[in-house]
Amino acid sequence: MTTRVKRTRNAIALAVNPATGTLWGGGAGQDDLPTGHPYEYIDAMGLAPGVADYGWPDCEENRVAYKTGADCSAVVVPRVVLPAYSTIIGAAFYPLNPSGPYALPVSWRGGLIIGAHGSWHTVPGTNRYSAAPRVAFVPMNGDSPATAVNWNDPTTQWRDLVGGFQTAGDTQRIGRPTGIAVGSKGSVFVADDATGLVYRIRPAR
Repeated sequence: MTTRVKRTRNAIALAVNPATGTLWGGGAGQDDLPTGHPYEYIDAMGLAPGVADYGWPDCEENRVAYKTGADCSAVVVPRVVLPAYSTIIGAAFYPLNPSGPYALPVSWRGGLIIGAHGSWHTVPGTNRYSAAPRVAFVPMNGDSPATAVNWNDPTTQWRDLVGGFQTAGDTQRIGRPTGIAVGSKGSVFVADDATGLVYRIRPAR
């Protein structure tokens, strides 16, 4: 099956859901728009009929027009969102039936793991970063998130798998996650391009 996509920005995070075979891709929102918007997304791009149109730069979020006169009626509405400026650049699905001694508990299986690099810029007039780096986990039912998007709150669909990268009142960082991979024995691996490290996540034994 061929997936065709247009008007998405920086679709660096690409992952295939092994349970469904669907291609997922992330899109980075625009800078210099109203504070806290647009939310950044990752979506099942392979499920859109024809050419999946995500609207950038004219349309964002839930078919909101960011350009006067833009027609957003046919733009794809994404399934998963994170706060603005999160910079989603890594993604992987955790297998439904992982093998190996380091498999994560059942509640994590089939879920989407996201590497968010965090914002490059700060809140205007401050030295606080606009969005924190994190590794987020989204519980999934196939290609549908367990919790639907809340367009008033981009934090309701996911929880931190790894957090704490942004410290001291959001002014300092100790790392920035990038790529995500699942190992053959069940561990999750996270690359960090700020430290040059690769983290291994596995259950305590």
